[in-house]
Amino acid sequence: MTPSSPLLAFADPQGYADVATLVQRARIADPDAAVRLVVRGNRLGVFVGVLPGSGLFAQGAAVGHRACLLDAGPELDVVVAASSLTDRFARARTAERVLPVPPAHTHAPWAGQMPLGGPWVLSSSVDLGLLHEAATQGIAQIAAAVPSGVGSAAVEAARDRVWSAPVGDVTAAVGFTAYALGFFAPDPEGEAQTWRCGRWVRVRLPHGQVLARVA
Repeated sequence: MTPSSPLLAFADPQGYADVATLVQRARIADPDAAVRLVVRGNRLGVFVGVLPGSGLFAQGAAVGHRACLLDAGPELDVVVAASSLTDRFARARTAERVLPVPPAHTHAPWAGQMPLGGPWVLSSSVDLGLLHEAATQGIAQIAAAVPSGVGSAAVEAARDRVWSAPVGDVTAAVGFTAYALGFFAPDPEGEAQTWRCGRWVRVRLPHGQVLARVA
């Protein structure tokens, strides 16, 4: 371990396991996913990119967020590749509590655009059932529109079209991100509150939050 690799000591093994699951799910959705780790006091905020967005302003980006408690950890705000974290999780012992932060950092446009400090203004609510339906139907639409072997440009065009579709005041990208990360309850029902800050929306779900850049 080098001095450039700080250690995050989780308050309990469950917190470590929850972060491992979150990052692994994000990497399934996007093999090149980036992860932003923010430590303030004894709280760790983990932001995982599911849809990276496009352009300098990460239009269409959707990011999952969960927070957990640490016993110890330096003040930190870094962006690392999900792959570098999953490598560490794969080598972890049972009931692991300490995560070495990868020394190699990466760049993700969404990470520099997110308004972490707000101000977030309560905006509206969105039906959880509709969000879940948008996710499952969107996955099927993309699979049908892009047969196996079609180039990446066609895949990206289909994804942009499907995940930018409106669902109330948010987009289907929020539903897909929540679905990919396991943020829905087993039988999604009721509504989730949404907040806005500029062109970003934040949606609180049963098992995490989604931040998405919308028009």
